[in-house]
Amino acid sequence: MAYRGDRERARAAEAPKAGLIADLTRQFADPYAFLRELVQNGIDAGATAIEVRIDAEGERLAFSVSDDGAGMTRAILEGPLLTVFSTSKDGDSTKIGKYGVGFVSVLAIEPEEVIVETWRGGEAWIVRLWIDHRYEIETAAPRAGSGTTVTLRKRVDPAEVGDHVARCRRATLRWCRHASVPIHLTAPEAGAAGATQRDRIDRPIGVKAVVSIAAGEAGEAGEVVVIGPSAGFVAEPDADADDPELAASFVGFYNRGLTLHEATEAPTRGLVGLRVKIASRTIAHTLSRDDVRRDEAYARVVARAEALVPRLREALEEALGQAAEDVARGRDGRAFAGLLEAALATPLRLGAGEIVLPLTDRVDGLIAMPLVEITARLDEVGPAILCAAEPSRITGALARAGRPVVRADHPGIAAGILGIAAIAPDRLYAIADELAASAADDALCAATRRALASAGVQVSRVAVGAFEGAALAGAAVSVATRGGPALLRVAAASRWWRRFGTIDRLLLVPTSPVVAAARARAAEDAVVAGHLLARALLVAERGAIDEGDNDRLIEAASKAIAGSDGEDRA
Repeated sequence: MAYRGDRERARAAEAPKAGLIADLTRQFADPYAFLRELVQNGIDAGATAIEVRIDAEGERLAFSVSDDGAGMTRAILEGPLLTVFSTSKDGDSTKIGKYGVGFVSVLAIEPEEVIVETWRGGEAWIVRLWIDHRYEIETAAPRAGSGTTVTLRKRVDPAEVGDHVARCRRATLRWCRHASVPIHLTAPEAGAAGATQRDRIDRPIGVKAVVSIAAGEAGEAGEVVVIGPSAGFVAEPDADADDPELAASFVGFYNRGLTLHEATEAPTRGLVGLRVKIASRTIAHTLSRDDVRRDEAYARVVARAEALVPRLREALEEALGQAAEDVARGRDGRAFAGLLEAALATPLRLGAGEIVLPLTDRVDGLIAMPLVEITARLDEVGPAILCAAEPSRITGALARAGRPVVRADHPGIAAGILGIAAIAPDRLYAIADELAASAADDALCAATRRALASAGVQVSRVAVGAFEGAALAGAAVSVATRGGPALLRVAAASRWWRRFGTIDRLLLVPTSPVVAAARARAAEDAVVAGHLLARALLVAERGAIDEGDNDRLIEAASKAIAGSDGEDRA
């Protein structure tokens, strides 16, 4: 069945509502899919570049697609182009189109006129096709080279120009973004009268994922499979929330880069939670052009995608290890956070020996360490991991003690670690050192030491402490080592008089209300302040003071106050 020629004088005022061509036109769910069909024809004709344009012509918009392909002869125009189900692509498996109905799509937006300009071998032709399905062919002036331009003219409300431009842009991106030839779109620029904007549409085929792998090349029978995990990928703030490529599962099928079908449901269980794109010249769309044909070629490429999952898992493990070292060196932790999320999610979930985490400080020369080794080095009970945003004296002391601290300087890293194991309160640490003391502090600490000794608690030294890290709840902590900073596990810093067999130093916690009051009183009377502080420390740690200790404390205080103990109260 051919389109009616100009020999038929009766002109219809509008597009016929019934008939084969009308039925074929309605098959296109997206009326702007004509752009895909025209780009496809250009690629099949051997084009090396394609230009898509939208021009405002008064009350009309002109949509055009130009290519530098082989062009058409009059025989092709009157046969394969204008006769439904007759196609020059029959028997050619390298062509995308198979059914000879693609050109009908130009009628889907109900244009007033469609103009086809084509030239090759020193000849040129112009076809004019109207909405009522009439056409006429005329000879055009010869031109060099070869190519084709198809232009659709449609009357539009000026207020709707922006909407048509947006729909054209979306359709071109949807159907042609992975085309095998360069494609540019030129359209009126929003808010700038008379100005146009030219953008490149085509882009390399790839998936939106924190890590991905590809198999095949364009030259390998035209087949490429790209696969990556959906977990861990963070879209840009201005990303389209309805973008199917951001779904938890995504699969796209393409022939020479043109979209055949995209879905947010995995074709098999093995591809759930993954984003997959398959470009192959062996797959084709259905007659209705809304799906990919489920044939042997389809089954083969899907199976090829499934076979890549183990390789993707290996790539994720490698990328995670490299990103862990980057974070340990102080680089942005965002990439590692995404990779860690992917490593903890199905279907690629890595084991404890495969997950590598960054460290704040080197441990045995390592700046990153497998999770299984980190947990093995932490001897406290419970599935907890030590974390810090950056290196500090505390993390350095822990590292020297062989206890790795994970560098979690990004919220996503901390969230991922919480998904592995809890960060328990008994894993909190502090660095304890001596505060540079005043004369009043020295006198207070000496008086406190003597008072404790009278109650049977031998302390070699009492000093006001300087603490960094987790807050301490008590009034004093014991430090077993002499001189310099000491690492304290906060949960074990209480009950100071029995923590160690012999207490070397007792450090007063300056933020404690009891210590603060004693330091204030020491400015007036250090002996009394030290006696009262010693009593408070003993009561807080031991409970009620027995009668014997109480008597000895009173006696020692009396002697000190009377100055009869022979020691310098200053």
